[in-house]
This record gives sequence, structure tokens and C-alpha cells, in this order.
Amino acid sequence: MLILLAAALTTAPCIALDAGHGGPRDDGTTALEHKEKMLALQLVRRVRDALKGSLAGYDVVLTRDEDKELSLIDRARIANKAGCRALISVHINGSVEPVMHGIEAYSLDTQKQRYIRRVGELASAQASDIEVILRDLKTRRHAARSAQLSELVHQNMLRSAQSIDDDVRSNGVRKDLLLLLLAADMPSMLIEVGYLSNRRERERLLDARYQQALATGIAAGVKAFVQ
Repeated sequence: MLILLAAALTTAPCIALDAGHGGPRDDGTTALEHKEKMLALQLVRRVRDALKGSLAGYDVVLTRDEDKELSLIDRARIANKAGCRALISVHINGSVEPVMHGIEAYSLDTQKQRYIRRVGELASAQASDIEVILRDLKTRRHAARSAQLSELVHQNMLRSAQSIDDDVRSNGVRKDLLLLLLAADMPSMLIEVGYLSNRRERERLLDARYQQALATGIAAGVKAFVQ
């Protein structure tokens, strides 16, 4: 019994990292020859290394470690199957307005009118009322922790990014009805690390030192959340 208890207490926390987009049909945001799908993958690899290299020795699961196509549901399934404590999806933003820049984070919005309908769709194509209710309860159970995760990752990443360039702006922590977060059976969030469409921010995002600062900040937020 003592051996089993000790093993349970020393099990490394599992964190799922998702690099947005991927595959031949989904580059995400693009600017010049630069593609969101590849930059997001570079960044999650850096976050993985930062978490694995910490004293806690996190068990890190990447939903993809190559340029391949994955549905949002499949990404959530990978994290759910691994029994991860948190899921962080990394994206790079884009806008038709080139002046737009900044970092923003999202957790699941369970208040929108569309929410219950999407929960029913996710429960099953022919979901009974009880199935919808159970799925709703399961999702809402993680809502507060997801908001906390978003705040911690956003704050730590912003602080780390501003140590490199104090022009980095916060666009806040928001809520939205995002399918990946809805399908995750754990606290989850999505982070937009900057705008590829903004020239100055693009230059930062392509810089290895700045990428490392972002990754260090994300990892620090995750550690604060798990602790």
C-alpha cells in the first residue's frame, strides 16, 4: 500500500500541448512564406522542453509533433486518453488590419446560448437529455479551473515576452465557445501568442530568443497552475 501511495504521489503531471492547425490543407494564418502551423509547432516543442527540463519532470503529450492534419475532436481525444491535467492550444493570430498586435488567451464560455446545443452535439448525434446534462456538468466542472489556467499562462507569458520587448501588448483574457476546449475533459485554454500579420510582431515571433521567452512564460504559467 505504501509503495503504491508513493508511486501515485511521485507520478509526473501530464500536460497536453496542441500546436494549432497542420497538414497540407490547413496552414492557419500566413504572412509572406511564414505559416502559423509551423511556428506553433516550434513553440510547443520549446514549451515541452521547458516543462520536461524542470524539477517536476512533467509528462508532456503533443497532439502533433509533425505537420499533419488533425480534427479538433481528435486533438481533444489524445489529451483525454493520456489523462492530462491541462491542455494548452497554441496559435498565432492574423488580421486584415496590419496594426493589430498583442497576446490574448481564451477559456471556454459556458454562458453563450449556443453552448448547450454544442454540448448535445458532442455528447452524441442522438443524445438523450440525461447525456446532455451529464456532459454539461462535466464541462462546467472544469470551467473555473480553465479560467484560472488562462490567467496564469497569459500573465506569465506576457511578463516573459515583455522582458525581451516592452512593446508587447496584452489583449486580455477572454471566453469563447471553442470546440477543442468543449471536448477536453480537463482544464483547457487557447493562447494567441501574437499577430503574424503585424510586421514588428512577425519579426519577434521569428526570433529564437523571443520564442524561448514565450515558451518559458507558458511553462511558468503551467507550473503555477499545477502547483
